[in-house]
Amino acid sequence: MQFDKTIDDQYGIIYGKKELVYIKTGRGGSIYGEDNKYLRIAQIINSRAECAVVVSANKPDMQYNLQEEISYVISEIGEISEIIYIGISNGASIGAIQGWQTKEIKNMMLINGPLTINWPKIKSGVQNFNGDNIHFAYGRFDPSYKYFGLLEIINSEKYTKQILNGVDHNFKGKVDSFIAF
Repeated sequence: MQFDKTIDDQYGIIYGKKELVYIKTGRGGSIYGEDNKYLRIAQIINSRAECAVVVSANKPDMQYNLQEEISYVISEIGEISEIIYIGISNGASIGAIQGWQTKEIKNMMLINGPLTINWPKIKSGVQNFNGDNIHFAYGRFDPSYKYFGLLEIINSEKYTKQILNGVDHNFKGKVDSFIAF
């Protein structure tokens, strides 16, 4: 198993058609993830939808500008029609806060993002999102699950939410469920 291309251990790329699925890992996450889970997810998405998939690492000592990252990735893979953004943990927070600034992002799936860190920016980012949909998913055993109700005060009809039973923050023992999700 491998990516079609890797760039400085920051990006893992699988080439496909004009739609791009962009996966931002959690803080400290590599492009591979534990037991190659991000590579496996990327390969499954690519085989099912024939779209390009990029996994972006989330190094703990860096600040990320999502718009700059996506512009760089597009320069590497070529023209795209739209982006589906998947963010896990801190990657979900990055998407919620900054996703609205990238017009190519049409849909976002934000998984187990910390809700109490930068809550005002998360709320504002979701309310300013001009794409089609943001889907929030939280494991019942994730630390942010107890703050799940905060999502109710976001003034936007563009988001949906889901609780994942039996799942913790890292999908411990549930990686195959994560991949199927």
